[in-house]
Amino acid sequence: PDAAYRRFWYGGKLTRGEVLLWNQRNRNAGYRGGSFRHAWSQLVSRDLFDKHPEYFSLNNGQRTTRQLCTTHPAVARVAAETLMADMDRSQSWIFPSGPNDGGGLCQCDSCRDLDTPDYLEPSSGQPNCSDRILDFANRVAGLTCRKHPDRLISFLVYSEYSRVPRQVEHVHP
Repeated sequence: PDAAYRRFWYGGKLTRGEVLLWNQRNRNAGYRGGSFRHAWSQLVSRDLFDKHPEYFSLNNGQRTTRQLCTTHPAVARVAAETLMADMDRSQSWIFPSGPNDGGGLCQCDSCRDLDTPDYLEPSSGQPNCSDRILDFANRVAGLTCRKHPDRLISFLVYSEYSRVPRQVEHVHP
């Protein structure tokens, strides 16, 4: 198929040779797509927690490395620097920039202000967080595109952020 992203998701069950053969049979040889996966734990090192706990999510009144505080002004910059270093080393053109798995998004006032209170997530009945995820991705893309305008960033759409955003109207190109 003519698609911007096509990757056989094999869950580690096939060997590299079998995946290469599959790609060749599907005219996907030389594919350099990239990844859609959970990424926040790789974008801002947990080693920064002692020096900058404010970079990480506030959950039940405590800072934790479970997720990021995406509204902190430095977090998008740190994430973009990590992504640009990855882009420098890789020929892929799609790089992951989405939340870690398992919920627990930041509960600070700034992050919650991006949510629409009466716009509930069907799976949990909690406020949908799509706007904050897209807002963060837009800010990161605004930084990474300066050095790598030919690269894209990705994030998964499900869990606490499965619905169409209400406040963020545009996706960074």
